Amino acid sequence: MDDTHSRRRFYLRKAFRELEAHAKAGDRQAQLGLSNFYQGEAFLPRAYRDRISPEPLLLDKSCVDDEKALYWLRIAAFAGFPSAAMQLRSIYENGKLGVDVDLKQAFKWDLLAASNGSEYEQHRAAGIYLGWLNADWGVEVNHEKGLLWLKRAARNGHKDALCMIGRCYHYSLFVGAKSTVHLTCANEEDPGFFGEDDGYKKRA
Repeated sequence: MDDTHSRRRFYLRKAFRELEAHAKAGDRQAQLGLSNFYQGEAFLPRAYRDRISPEPLLLDKSCVDDEKALYWLRIAAFAGFPSAAMQLRSIYENGKLGVDVDLKQAFKWDLLAASNGSEYEQHRAAGIYLGWLNADWGVEVNHEKGLLWLKRAARNGHKDALCMIGRCYHYSLFVGAKSTVHLTCANEEDPGFFGEDDGYKKRA
């Protein structure tokens, strides 16, 4: 075994020990990083990257454990980490890590990530409620909820959501009377653009 291989194995063990300790202590980035390890992905969260390993880690099949990967993803997701919930949505949507495709479960994780501030998942949730994503997500079309999530995504700077809001108001889609909002892209700085406050605060 050459020196490079030995060093990478050393840093792998070091990374695993540190991530596991911090994950058990409640660090969401460590929980996500530990899940990545169990998925066979040599990816360290930025907060740990420089401190633990100055060179690429060396993973092998002995690191892979689907159940543990899912366990730590769920822990991080329920702790409010949208990146973990996004991964879980993708896992259930595509049937990875030994789970069957389950779009109803995928949508639940989508909503959790959206609720925790992911503008991407907020935009997806809007598309599902508005019936733009054609699949059996286990929810009925609901224009009110769809528009609400579209506004939340727009508030967080999702450009497609901003443009779609503009089109919804211009063409009176889901919003009642035709509005003067610009056709191609809504103006987020317009204080009247979002209407009454829906109780959701823009992400800091």
